[in-house]
Amino acid sequence: MNDHLRTKAELIEELESLRESEALFHGFITSNPVAIDIYRLEEDNRLIFVQRNLAADRMTGINMNSLKGMSIEEVYPNLVGTDIPDMFRAIACGELESQNYENYYKDDRFEGYYELAVFRISENTIGIETRDITERKQAEQALVTQQYYLAKAQELGGIGTWELDIQKDELIWTEQNYI
Repeated sequence: MNDHLRTKAELIEELESLRESEALFHGFITSNPVAIDIYRLEEDNRLIFVQRNLAADRMTGINMNSLKGMSIEEVYPNLVGTDIPDMFRAIACGELESQNYENYYKDDRFEGYYELAVFRISENTIGIETRDITERKQAEQALVTQQYYLAKAQELGGIGTWELDIQKDELIWTEQNYI
């Protein structure tokens, strides 16, 4: 009888440990500053939206929990005709490893540049971490534009620039200096 009580006590302890672990995981997901979406691949090959954290709602301005049960193509209609949903399905069923990529997305609700990490959580279930990189992409484009105008101004003015790398003891000249 003591063995039975001990086993019951051990089960209660294991159950409490499991509840604590689940609460920590749930807290990690819901309070994470990175947007996280979860999708499940159904038997009919539809990738169904399961849930997301608050960061994802803030990033898009949409309470996506109202979209639970919808396919990824219904949630993000402008993904129709792209390879992205099929890539997600391949990850969900284990045919493809985790993927990291950047993507521009626009529909009538929101738009921007996003960095995504798509990974398999469990059989037929994926997680998608999304970071909004719109500001970074805009800054990169502004830098490219400014470099173009600087090169054009140097060409038209017949001048160049140079830079001394002290650590490498190297002098770097722009092409205009050689003309």
